Amino acid sequence: MKPHSTSEPDSEMNHKADYSEFFRWPLQKPEYLQALIKAYESGDWGRYHGQNCQTLVEVISRYFERSFVRLCSSGTIAVEIALKAAGVKVGDEVILSAYDFPGNFRCIESIGAIPVLADIMPGTWSISYDSVVEAYGSKTKAIIVSHLHGDIAPIELISAFAKNKEIKIIEDICQCPGATFNSMKLGTFGDIATLSFGGSKLLTAGRGGAIVMKSEADFQRSKIYSDRGNDAFPLSELQASILLPQFDQLNAVNELRFKAAKLMMERFSHCGQINTLKISAKSQPAFFKLPIFLSPSNDQHVNDFNNSKEQLIRVLQAKKIKIDHGFPGFANRSSKRCRKVSDLRETARLAKSTLILHHPCLLSNAVETIADEIIDASKQV
Repeated sequence: MKPHSTSEPDSEMNHKADYSEFFRWPLQKPEYLQALIKAYESGDWGRYHGQNCQTLVEVISRYFERSFVRLCSSGTIAVEIALKAAGVKVGDEVILSAYDFPGNFRCIESIGAIPVLADIMPGTWSISYDSVVEAYGSKTKAIIVSHLHGDIAPIELISAFAKNKEIKIIEDICQCPGATFNSMKLGTFGDIATLSFGGSKLLTAGRGGAIVMKSEADFQRSKIYSDRGNDAFPLSELQASILLPQFDQLNAVNELRFKAAKLMMERFSHCGQINTLKISAKSQPAFFKLPIFLSPSNDQHVNDFNNSKEQLIRVLQAKKIKIDHGFPGFANRSSKRCRKVSDLRETARLAKSTLILHHPCLLSNAVETIADEIIDASKQV
């Protein structure tokens, strides 16, 4: 990006296009409406747990080839329940990436455990295996491995390490249901996987989540934590009803998004200011957010770079292109709240330069045009 200018962005650049129609979510499909009507007419919508929830449990169980599934009220509470299912207790340590969803850090704190921050791999949004090994200690009880922004963490290496150390892996696939690595679905490498059905997610019911588990012992611990006279964190019958047709379509829709993401990243590869994912031939990502990170020019001061990034976001958002910052990361969290492996340099660097594009555009016919708008704006600010 060129050095920041204090003048306002050109109004023509700001308003010559409106892309809001390409970012509408959730999708409105007749089968979704029919599922809701059916739940209403049967009276299932008024039941605490009914046939829709039971069917959804069976669908998720078959999809991930896991015997034990628990539905819940959000992806965030899914992580908290997963930690308890993994046997994490007060004072135990849980390793997670220093670049992650803020709720995962808070879930660890909420049960009285201690977050241990591992750095990410250079040029990726994924936890570093070497940093995980360095973070391991005598109090380590579990590792949260999140697959973020279409990137796939080194889950095979981390799972092998965890098995050797007899600690649990919680695989956070809230952003990537249906993604695969080496022909295996993400969420099946670890001991426990968490899903989110939040309003913007690839599978959406406005809210909700699920925990997928290998072992009956973990499942029983999840029940003990959640059952408080009744289910304290339920998913409703209406939510379950509208998720069922989405699971039927998930693989096909993920494939459409993947093809569009590859097309967009190919276009970005010709722009020196924009860096993108490097996708392994072994992986089939699922894109909830399409990430890019920006490279400052050699003589660009950090404040100029930050101002230029903010200006770029404003320019694109003025066109109704849904692009925003990535996660802020935890590099600056107080040592009173967590243990840090290192200076977390890669996390700090990438958190400052990451932008993420909302996934509905990948299902539109404007993929190339939106990519070109981003490229043109990055050259002008």
